[in-house]
Amino acid sequence: MAHAIQGNNSQAAEYYEKALELALKVGDRRCEGTWLNALGSVYLGEGNVERAITTCERALNIHRETADRLGESRDLERLGICHYERGDNQRAIEYFKQQLEIAQGIGYRRGELVALNNWATASANIEESIDLSTQALAISREIGDRRHESELAANLGAAYFRVRDLYQGARYYEQAVNIAREIGDRHVEERTAGTLGRFHLDIKEYSLAATFLSQALNAARDVNDHRGQLEVGILLSAAYIGSDNSRQAINLLENTLQIAREIGEPHYEMLTNSMLGEAYAATNNMSAAIASFERSLSIAHERGHQIGLLDFTMSLGAIHMEIGNTTNGIKCFEQAVGMAHKLGDRETESYINWALGMAYKEFGDLAQAVQVLQKCVNYQRAIGHPDAESHALQVAALRIKALLGH
Repeated sequence: MAHAIQGNNSQAAEYYEKALELALKVGDRRCEGTWLNALGSVYLGEGNVERAITTCERALNIHRETADRLGESRDLERLGICHYERGDNQRAIEYFKQQLEIAQGIGYRRGELVALNNWATASANIEESIDLSTQALAISREIGDRRHESELAANLGAAYFRVRDLYQGARYYEQAVNIAREIGDRHVEERTAGTLGRFHLDIKEYSLAATFLSQALNAARDVNDHRGQLEVGILLSAAYIGSDNSRQAINLLENTLQIAREIGEPHYEMLTNSMLGEAYAATNNMSAAIASFERSLSIAHERGHQIGLLDFTMSLGAIHMEIGNTTNGIKCFEQAVGMAHKLGDRETESYINWALGMAYKEFGDLAQAVQVLQKCVNYQRAIGHPDAESHALQVAALRIKALLGH
């Protein structure tokens, strides 16, 4: 629902005010309404919603007085957007319905499309929003409005994702990506291809994820979107790791890390180092993996990022266990348990307790292993976890070994 005009708002306002003054001087009521609407657009773009409403209401009265139905339709749209910006969605919808009625009455198909799209955006009813967007999409195809077709297909993709109809959502996103690429809208292509990439990454379709994320990354580079390059670069590296192409992931992440440092984004520097740790671990370069996770951990400490501290400490513990450094593994898991407990994350605390218990078992401290593993079993039983009883049997067997001194 675009409302900001292009260019410098103050210069535009000055131009429209002079045009309005001239229209008033010559008594041209239609032009007066046109320039009031334009001023309303400027005020809205500046965030002065109340002044925009007052100005557009004046324009609406003039266009009704002069029977300018197209002008009236545009005023209603602008007023609807103003009330949407104020958070009064129901009032906004009332204006969009009037806008739609006029557009249908004068046979203005593009106006119908815009009104339906605005109404769909303002609606809190997801089923209604899908229905309205579908109608608007059909009109965009009928009149050959490819830009709106791409936008509406993306909106429908997002709506179907919200109702968990993921594959239908993905189909609409694919339409949006293809149209955006066809018409050269790299911003929309970046956004929609990135969303599709995330979808395929979530369901572990790594090859498709890499295809769409590569497309999104190229678009982000073309429009000089540095933050987009960081976000997509990290996701694409995860797709590469998932498809056993960790060396390509490392090359991409090194470039992503350089961008994060150049533009001063420590959060993305932290996440990129973490992904580098995963990629190096996948290539069995454990010393590089540890160094990368330790850099992530250092940034998390500096920024007070508690979830990051927990995740990276767990990852370090797992790597130390994998290379046979049980003492350091136990140390990391003990720290992680304390962090999870402090955060009130009992599920993660239980998960780490199981890893810690197994580390104690590996270390040969069976009594300590039983004590920690039992905490995990107690939690799993409390929440009805399906593995609770099988884990309880493992702990019972380990308890017997501990008692027998094995």
